Amino acid sequence: WGGSDVVWHEGAGLAGSDLAIGDTVHLVVDVAARTLHARLHSAGHLLDAAMPRVGCAGLLPTKGSHFPGGDSYVEYEGAGPLPEDIVDRLNAEMAALVAADTPVVVENIARADVAAKVGFDPAYLPASMPSVRIVSVAGNASPCGGTHVRSLGEIGAVTITKAKQTKKKGVITT
Repeated sequence: WGGSDVVWHEGAGLAGSDLAIGDTVHLVVDVAARTLHARLHSAGHLLDAAMPRVGCAGLLPTKGSHFPGGDSYVEYEGAGPLPEDIVDRLNAEMAALVAADTPVVVENIARADVAAKVGFDPAYLPASMPSVRIVSVAGNASPCGGTHVRSLGEIGAVTITKAKQTKKKGVITT
């Protein structure tokens, strides 16, 4: 959102259509579906924010899925195994963060400033990219172009159902 109510959608034209640059188009947004997706996606960022708060600061998110109708999860890799009581600790921390209802902050920053803002230099972002959209959830900043809630209270209840550790990664599932 970045401080305004304008959401930009960019994409390629429809193959074989008469659509041209500058044409007026009409878009209908399924508000209920968009809100659900924003809540699920933001809950993934909330989990990322909770991980270091429960003693898992050495684990960085690498992959996730936040879609309705199946397990939502985030995979982490890095130092250290998951604590035995990680599910209970995460559920308590995430509930506290949702109850605090802090704003989700969206900003665009120069590509050169990304590493300082998020704590690492994402290799998937081209160095030639002039600016990057950063989303901060409970103080945890990450590059993201997704749709988010405006504040953490909008996420609602989140329940971590399982956590598993493999040799190279931890997987947290809601």
